[in-house]
Amino acid sequence: FEFEGANGLNVAPHKPENENLHFLPVSCDDVVKAFFEVQLNQCDESLLFRFLRTSLDPDQRKVLQRWFGLHLVVHKVGNPEKMLYMYGGGGNGKGMVVQMLRSLVTDDAVAALRLKDLTIPSNLELLIGKMAMIGAEGSPETDNEMLKTIVSWEELTVNPKYRDPFGLRPSCLVTQASNPTPHFDDDSDAMVRRVIVLHMTYKPTEAEKIQGIAERIRS
Repeated sequence: FEFEGANGLNVAPHKPENENLHFLPVSCDDVVKAFFEVQLNQCDESLLFRFLRTSLDPDQRKVLQRWFGLHLVVHKVGNPEKMLYMYGGGGNGKGMVVQMLRSLVTDDAVAALRLKDLTIPSNLELLIGKMAMIGAEGSPETDNEMLKTIVSWEELTVNPKYRDPFGLRPSCLVTQASNPTPHFDDDSDAMVRRVIVLHMTYKPTEAEKIQGIAERIRS
C-alpha cells in the first residue's frame, strides 16, 4: 500500500504484475496503527526502541530506519548504489541489526555472503534471485571490483563449478558487519560514495543486557 496524502491509502493486490511478491503478513490497519504509534512516541519503551536508543545515536537510527525500509521497496525504486558496513568491538548491536534485517527480508531472500566470499567466483551463484547480501563477523578484505559491480547492479559473470559460465545482473542490497575497521584498497569516489559506515561504539553493561533480546524482538 502507499500513502496518498489526504486521500488515504492506495492498496495494490499481491500479484506478479505488481512486482510485490515479497510482503509482510500484516494488514493495512496494523501498519497504519504502528505508524501513528511511532509518530506519537508511544513505542519508546518497547524492546526494539530501547535497543535502538541505547545502542545508536539519532543519526545512526535514521540511517537504519531508511536502510530497512529500502529493502521493502527496492524493486520499485532505482538502484541506490549503496552498501551498509557496521563495525566496532563485540557486543554492541551489530549482530542484533543483522538478525533483525534477515528476519524482515526472510532467509529465502538473503544471500549469506561475507565480503571475502566474493573472491571465490562460484559463490556468486548464491546471489540469484536475492534481495539482500548479508554477512557478519567477516573482514573488509574482498574483491573490490566485484563488490562495486554487485553494489552497482551491473552484469557480472558467474563461474559455477563443472558448468558453463553465465551472466547475472544482481539486484540485492549489501549489508556487512565486522569487528575490524573497514579498509578497502580503493579510495576512489566510486567506492566512497557507495559505502555507508556505522561505527557501533556502545557496549551495554551486564545489568543493561536483556537476555534473548534479538529473538524476542523478531517474534
